[in-house]
Amino acid sequence: MHWLTMLRRLSLLADGALANRIVEAERLKTAELRLDLYDREGRHMCLMPGCRNPVVGRLIFAHCERHLESYEQRWLKEEIETKPYERPATDESVHPTVQMARKGLEERDKQLAEQNASKKMDALAEARELLSKAAQDRAERYAYLPAGLRQRIEETAKTELDAVGWEGIRE
Repeated sequence: MHWLTMLRRLSLLADGALANRIVEAERLKTAELRLDLYDREGRHMCLMPGCRNPVVGRLIFAHCERHLESYEQRWLKEEIETKPYERPATDESVHPTVQMARKGLEERDKQLAEQNASKKMDALAEARELLSKAAQDRAERYAYLPAGLRQRIEETAKTELDAVGWEGIRE
């Protein structure tokens, strides 16, 4: 193998490792912020990766205003969380097909709201698990790695992250 090709491959491996380190650090930062927002305000964070804004409502929305799904946009326009629910009067003049369609839409909205609630609680559980695993990993590195190796790894990681201009949290 030509030495230049080997050097490119090593550089690609190093770039991949650095990218993984940055993504992992951002996940940890997001997990901390997600739990803090929920503990402090009882609100969920938007489920869009990389977004750290609170969701629009408190119960049924899964995204911030920038990332709303089409059905969430409709809910926001209808002020579904803030207006008291009023079941449409059953009017005999409304065609039975229209009545069935309305009932179907209500059922679908209920399912979507339940899915959003479930996704938000899953995101909280994943955040707790991620932070717990990170703490476990740090404890194991401290317990099993020699001090000199730990120090070299930490210094190299800081140097790499500084070299690409990353401003996130540091382990």
